[in-house]
Amino acid sequence: MTDYTGHDLIFATGAPGSKWSRILSSLGLHPSINNSDKDKFPKYNLDVMFASGKIMPVGNHSGAYFGPDNNVGERFDDLTKMSKEEFLEEIKRPFDNWDQGLKIIKSHWFSYQGNLDWLLENFPDAKIILVYNGDDTAFKWWHFVGGWDISFPTYTWYNNDQRMYEKILEENYYLLEFARKHLVPIRMYKDFKEILRELELSDDLDFINHLKQDDIELINRLSGSDIGLMDQFNGSVKGAALGVLSKNSVKCQDQLEVNKLISRSKSFLDQRHVTFQIDRLLSERHSEAWLNQINKIIDSASFTAK
Repeated sequence: MTDYTGHDLIFATGAPGSKWSRILSSLGLHPSINNSDKDKFPKYNLDVMFASGKIMPVGNHSGAYFGPDNNVGERFDDLTKMSKEEFLEEIKRPFDNWDQGLKIIKSHWFSYQGNLDWLLENFPDAKIILVYNGDDTAFKWWHFVGGWDISFPTYTWYNNDQRMYEKILEENYYLLEFARKHLVPIRMYKDFKEILRELELSDDLDFINHLKQDDIELINRLSGSDIGLMDQFNGSVKGAALGVLSKNSVKCQDQLEVNKLISRSKSFLDQRHVTFQIDRLLSERHSEAWLNQINKIIDSASFTAK
């Protein structure tokens, strides 16, 4: 399959705490998506109380997460050491009826140096989703949704908090460098249909009224209300910035425009972190001393590109 260009693939990446799982889980409900990997892996959600007093599920992890220590994608930390054929064999493993529908292949490790370019070079017709939630906001959100107690996927490769934050810095750095290089607008989406159009998927969402009951119940819980399913889908894209790269996706005029969008998104995400009082909630769950240690890690860590 050396001539296979990935026309039916969606590669997705984001650092731990990027909130990519919520977006990708909603996208996986689209009828064009082959989600046959969904029930082959454990599921993870955590009910947490927000500052508003509402108890809502966070995490929403399901399906294959490719990467070291996760049973699929063990070598994905450096794709340049893999052949195209080896990579294809690996991503096929979790799916039934591979030739049917679009497959979402998600991995934190796609963000590392050279990996996204490797994917683009080998699968030029694939689509790529980049999800961004800042550095310290992603680090703290990852802890908010469970941190080291997350049962799926596993984060053993990251070892400890110090290394986790350093790797979030690295993953975000190369993700944004890729966005700048290819003029991908990293921005906040207000309408789920916008993402579907960027991915060249039908934005006729009549199908949401025919979802399985457990999917409807989860969407209802994620939205925290009984408003229409369309509004609940729109809620899934709030709280994170993302960009889509495909042959027909919208691109920025230059890197300056990309930088402005990144800066604008980061400011918005930082403010949401304050609005939802994540620091206070984390200190109440753990301790003030624990949060101080987390902040020390953030203040002392740095990343320099090789």
